[in-house]
Amino acid sequence: MTPEFLRTLILATGWPVLVMGSIFILVKTSKFYVAVKESPFGKLVLSSIAGWLVTMYSLGIVSTFYMFSSLESVRIVFPIFLIWFVTFVIIVTVTIRWSKEVVTLHAFYTGLEEEVRRRTHELEKAHKHELENEKKIQRLKDEFLFIAAHELRSPVNAIKWGLQTVFEEKSATNLSPEIKEILHSVYDRNERLKDLISRLLNTARLEQGVLTIKSERVEPSRIIREVLDEVAHTASENNIHLENNAGDPPAILADPTLLKEMLTNLLTNAIRYNKKDGAVTITEKHTSRMVTISVRDTGNGIPKQQLPHVFEKFHHITHDNALGKDKSVGLGLYITKELATRMGGTITALSEEGKGSTFSFSLPRDIS
Repeated sequence: MTPEFLRTLILATGWPVLVMGSIFILVKTSKFYVAVKESPFGKLVLSSIAGWLVTMYSLGIVSTFYMFSSLESVRIVFPIFLIWFVTFVIIVTVTIRWSKEVVTLHAFYTGLEEEVRRRTHELEKAHKHELENEKKIQRLKDEFLFIAAHELRSPVNAIKWGLQTVFEEKSATNLSPEIKEILHSVYDRNERLKDLISRLLNTARLEQGVLTIKSERVEPSRIIREVLDEVAHTASENNIHLENNAGDPPAILADPTLLKEMLTNLLTNAIRYNKKDGAVTITEKHTSRMVTISVRDTGNGIPKQQLPHVFEKFHHITHDNALGKDKSVGLGLYITKELATRMGGTITALSEEGKGSTFSFSLPRDIS
């Protein structure tokens, strides 16, 4: 095979094959590229095809130049031509074999991604709708609670007024001891019901965000004395010793009515969950910014598994030998925590089973 024949063979087949092959590859890969051009793989395909075409045409031009300049160079160009041809055949084969599969696979994943996006949107929409329904139901429950508790106040106050009238009448002295005991029991139960209604109303107001909180200068020592006087009778009935070691705390910024309710809730619980002949102690600490008031009892303490939940709504502390015969509804500590938080403070609970519990709330000092 002479160099002249080789040159004629290369020129007669090389350029037509290169041109036709380039057109074939471009046609075959056009749809493939359009399908995957948005992905990193599409950029790789584009750069690979472009690089291959530039390389092949550069090789063809250089090979042609050498063949015309020297017949002896054909011996060098021919192996290069064979390498180029084999490479071309491999590229065409790979393009035909895998372009369809890659396009199909890409279309599958694109459809899958779209389906996942659609299903996610549907789930988010359903979840949002469910949350809206839950909020609506909760709002209706709060409204019902508020209305029911508000309507119950009138008959409860009427019962209290009627019983007080009976006790104040001279004819009450003619009542038998049994009747007096029954009336006093009714009065005590009515007071408990009145307290429960008040807590339900405050809970409803807190949930609806309509509870008015006034922030003013308050002397904690005065509130402490008032609350101790109010719970003294209950403590005396159960031989509970009340001790006020708070001294004269600095003035704080709080709502006096709500502060009184917070202390009442803590002291009532300390008496209810105490031991017979136990004690309840009030102490105070303060910093340059906060005043902390603590109520400690000598009761049985709170079980460890219940301690993290004591401030949850409707959670009541259970003790086998607590003084309180009736289970609480579980609103006192919840309301106390909410009031402390909304007045810019915090509340904590510490307890050791068999040794009692300590509830402490901190409120901002009045530094004006």
